[in-house]
Amino acid sequence: MHRPIWAFRVIAFAVVALLAACGNADAPVAPSTVAAVKASSSSKTHVEAVVADLHTGMGYAAFRERVLAHGWTPRASPTCRADMVGDDAAAVCARNPQLTACHICDALPELQSCSSDARCLVRLGHAGSAQDLEARAYGEVDAWRDAGVDAGLQIMAWDFVPASTQ
Repeated sequence: MHRPIWAFRVIAFAVVALLAACGNADAPVAPSTVAAVKASSSSKTHVEAVVADLHTGMGYAAFRERVLAHGWTPRASPTCRADMVGDDAAAVCARNPQLTACHICDALPELQSCSSDARCLVRLGHAGSAQDLEARAYGEVDAWRDAGVDAGLQIMAWDFVPASTQ
């Protein structure tokens, strides 16, 4: 007979502990917690807003315009030019300044790299966000200004990754 009462008390204690752990909506919240919640929801708002405005297959120019309009800023890669041209980028670009790879990192500071099979990686950050927007594009990087469904550089996917410390 004592076991059912004991079990009831354990369950009641567990429920009270869970309710306490979940917190009371009317209870005062420490200022640091309020700031963290505001920053988190503000960051979430920026993420949700930009995601609602993007779709796969869109031209890079439209992607870039929309992302920048939502307050995201380029995360420049200090090795972009070397990644695009090669270790001897200075010498190559001195001989061939017209090469797209020699100036594309200035035109698109968010560009991280492009592979020989036409896949590019870009990265943008948002003030106060713990996440960066990282997007993968496919096509010729020098066609980044193209618009429409036949754009020469198109967004294939994007994701949110831990913010860069660069």
